[in-house]
Amino acid sequence: LSRRPAVVGFSCYIWNIKQFAAMADQIKKACPEIKIVMGGPEVAPFPQKVLGAYPGVDFVACADEGEETFRKFLRQLILGEGSIGDVPGIAYRSADGVRQTSAPPFIDLDAAPPLYTRPSPPQAGGLLETSRGCSLGCKFCDWGNTKMRYLSVGKVEREFRAMVLLGDIRLIDADIFMNRRRGAEILDAFLRSAQGTSARLLFNVNPTFVHPELVDILAQAPERFYVDLGIQSVNQEVLKMVRRPFNREKVESNVTYLKRRVPRLPMRLHLIFGLPGDDLNGFRTSLDWALRTHPHEMYASPLCVLPGTDVHKESESLGIRYSKLPFYEVLETTWMPREDINRAYELRLYATVLTHWKEGLDALFTDNLPVGVSYIQFLERWIERLKGMGLGLLAVDDADRYYGPDLAWRQLHETPDFKAAVLMATRRFVRQESGGPGLDGMSRDLPLMTR
Repeated sequence: LSRRPAVVGFSCYIWNIKQFAAMADQIKKACPEIKIVMGGPEVAPFPQKVLGAYPGVDFVACADEGEETFRKFLRQLILGEGSIGDVPGIAYRSADGVRQTSAPPFIDLDAAPPLYTRPSPPQAGGLLETSRGCSLGCKFCDWGNTKMRYLSVGKVEREFRAMVLLGDIRLIDADIFMNRRRGAEILDAFLRSAQGTSARLLFNVNPTFVHPELVDILAQAPERFYVDLGIQSVNQEVLKMVRRPFNREKVESNVTYLKRRVPRLPMRLHLIFGLPGDDLNGFRTSLDWALRTHPHEMYASPLCVLPGTDVHKESESLGIRYSKLPFYEVLETTWMPREDINRAYELRLYATVLTHWKEGLDALFTDNLPVGVSYIQFLERWIERLKGMGLGLLAVDDADRYYGPDLAWRQLHETPDFKAAVLMATRRFVRQESGGPGLDGMSRDLPLMTR
């Protein structure tokens, strides 16, 4: 408000919509003359709903891409070019109700202004989109139009050369490995650009698209990369229901090859629980598979029924109940009742914390698991042992359980005595389970730890 703006614009995502909606209301009450426009995936699919729910919002950019809409919107509002009805891809209130104009054509990515090769304020790292669209069309995701469009590799490299001076670069493409040749060119361009800096390239990959040619480039400088592997589930039928291509044999082979060829490459496996068709045992199977790969990190998240996705549109027919507030996390499904969802939250909390905590991971998953016991069974026994001793991590019914792993890791990190007690209990648990010395007297050796 101190800047006395004519327009305030908000790019609305799942993590900021509540705060932005409150800010819009405060701004409008303080200065009714300020025009407020919202855009982004949290509002674009439902402009009428947004304008009805948030009286402080004047306009909603509702096109798949907002750049041209916002540019013409500003020129109309500030310079008086044409009328608001001439702005493509925008919704606003009129005497006849909410009016929505037709969307503009997609922009030419190469013709768009550069993001980082011009002067910019200091920042730590940056985000870069080198392509738009996604050829997969998974039902739980809304990555926009499926028609792929690309930024030229030359322009990408020019952006890289500016960005590496800022720090790490996170690519926000759907998957740069879907186009093998171009993926290799982007990795090469980054390595050339990053010479003499400490910058890393972080990106998402579907393991289906991992190819030896790409792995060879990663092997040149593994410390320069951080890879998120989107597994989601190892259940073929579940992934078929959400229209995600999956060949378990190929995925297992690719992940094994990647870990063997580039053992020092930082990787994180990602799973989703609560998907249509998946039950608790199915999630346990996926979690067991992930733990057996010995990932550097692992993260399992609840299905988020994102606005505009097919899962959102079909939630009723699929028997999915979910929170109506961001993050729209699943509450229960036809296949996973609420108590199973709660159990999945608990399993992912312990598994995620464990993979971040190398000392604890090494202590629990030695090479000598009891005969006939799976990783997930051993994990579950360990959880029950810790809880029985008063050493359990944060409970799964905490108010902010979406961030449970982060809170639990902080609990361990900031409480050295608690962390040491959990580690000691883990080592003794493993000795007992593997036939070593029992746990007699453990309660006398450990301090009484509670939340």
